[in-house]
Amino acid sequence: MPTYIFHAKYKNYDDLWCEVEMLGEHTLDDLHCILFNVFGFPEEKLYSFFMSNEAWDAESEYCSPLVEGDHADDVSLDDLGLKIGDKFLYLFDYGVNHEFEIELLEIGEQEDISEDYPHLLAEEGELPSEFLIDPDDPSKIIEDEVN
Repeated sequence: MPTYIFHAKYKNYDDLWCEVEMLGEHTLDDLHCILFNVFGFPEEKLYSFFMSNEAWDAESEYCSPLVEGDHADDVSLDDLGLKIGDKFLYLFDYGVNHEFEIELLEIGEQEDISEDYPHLLAEEGELPSEFLIDPDDPSKIIEDEVN
């Protein structure tokens, strides 16, 4: 089965990034879930992937299953026809617009079928504290790391 290695970088913070490896059968929603957890956002919000790498490009958008449109949980990575070097945009939280550039670094083959996917290969940086707002009390910043 094909594997995909992605580099995800927060657009406004060059030192905030991760690399993940996923199977071709995984969906863009699976990619959202791993990025949400790796970057440690405190609360689930709406999100979209824009395959053109341009925010709000409706023709290339795969969105959260809670939004009307082409859903990120309905398309597998294999279905996207990605090539090494392709870049696309992950936009998290429509109100704040956290933008992450996703680049496909490598396409390989699953070597060990007992290995769990998706998995984190590397990460660097932490979300700035202003992004870690306590959803129960917006006047408070969450003190502990949320990963």
